[in-house]
Parts: sequence; C-alpha cells; structure tokens
Amino acid sequence: MMNNILMIDFLKLLEEYGVLITVLFIAILIAFMLITNYSKRIREQENKIDSLYTRIDNLMNKFSPEENKELVGKFVNYAENSTKIQIQLYHLLQNFGAERVSIYEYHNGGKNLAGVEFKKCSNTYEAVSLETKPIIKEMQNLPLSINPIWNKILATRDDIIVPCVEELEDPFLKTYLQSQSIKTYYATILQDYDNTPIGFITMEYYHNSRSLTDDDLEEFNEIAIKSSVLINIK
Repeated sequence: MMNNILMIDFLKLLEEYGVLITVLFIAILIAFMLITNYSKRIREQENKIDSLYTRIDNLMNKFSPEENKELVGKFVNYAENSTKIQIQLYHLLQNFGAERVSIYEYHNGGKNLAGVEFKKCSNTYEAVSLETKPIIKEMQNLPLSINPIWNKILATRDDIIVPCVEELEDPFLKTYLQSQSIKTYYATILQDYDNTPIGFITMEYYHNSRSLTDDDLEEFNEIAIKSSVLINIK
C-alpha cells in the first residue's frame, strides 16, 4: 500500500516537474561531457609537453657538460641578436612612418645564371603598423622569380628607391608594385663579411607616398649593415 502511494507521489512530481527535471538532466550531462573533453585535452597537452621535455633531455644527454654550456650560450646569443634585429626594424617603422619593414634571407643552394648560390628566400623578420596585416608566415621558402624586385636586388646589388610608385618610369615594376597596393618602396641588399649577399631589407608604404631624405637613406643603410652583422653572428 505504502509503495503504491510513493509511486503515485513520484508520478505526480514527474508530471508537474518533468520538463524541469529533463532540462536539468541534459544540462548535467552536457557539463559532464565538456569537463571530460577538457580533461582529455589537458592530459593530451601534458603528454605532449612531457614528450617534448623527454626529447630535449635525450638530446642534451648526448653532449658533454661543456658542450651543453656552449650550446645554451649559442641559443642565448641567437635570441639576443634576433631581438636586436627586431628592435632595429621597429625603429625604422616608427621613425620613418613606414607600414611594413621586412628582412628576407636567401637559402636553399643551387646557382642561378649569374653564378649566385641562392634561388629562394624567406621572410625572417617583420615589423608592421597597427593597421597592417603581418605576412611573415606566408612569405616562406619563396622562389626569387615570383618577385621582379627581388631578382633585381640580387642581380644588381643596388638600392631600390621608389619614393612614389605613380611616378615610376619602369612600367613593369610600376604595375607590379601597384598590384601590391604599394605607394612607396625602399630596399637594400644584406651582405656577409666577404660581401656575399645573404638577403635584403625592405620598407613599404601603402596609404601615402614618403620621400626619404639623404640622411634618412643613410640611416636605413646603416641599419641594414647592423642587421647583416647580427645575422652573421647568430
């Protein structure tokens, strides 16, 4: 008798609060699934980190303590020099009002018709204004042939000075720069200690033209030389 009464009471509660109970149950189920998935991702990340540390430890154990110390020193020097290069780029960006300053480095061997052992380049450093989208990730392992200016810099080793693209007499370069929405373009070669080209530095303006003074161009070239030195000692 008592059991029947309890069953009736339970059915009444279910009838009155069935929707609420169902919603509460679904909410608890979703929360449980989210927590379970989150915990799983955390464990996966922890496993990846543990695996990375294990690989680093195994790598470091292959070297003697003296070699490890030297290796750490090289990493520190690399980081410090990279930071110095980046600071130089932001200096150009801010002082000259540029919208993008980039360094590209040659790589991948091979020889072109001029006998130079470089066919590709990658964007290794970049500084951009707030409204300019970074492109460094996309500009990797690119053949020089895709950009006529890159070929010209390497072939002539001359500075590229284009204060106003609209006034450029070379129709081919003018069309190319306009296709990139560039109003002003400056570039100069980067060389190592024996004057071998190792890359180039560029400075671009997209909204307004900018004519640099002789002092500005001299500072631009000085920073290019400083960057070349820092790249060589990385």
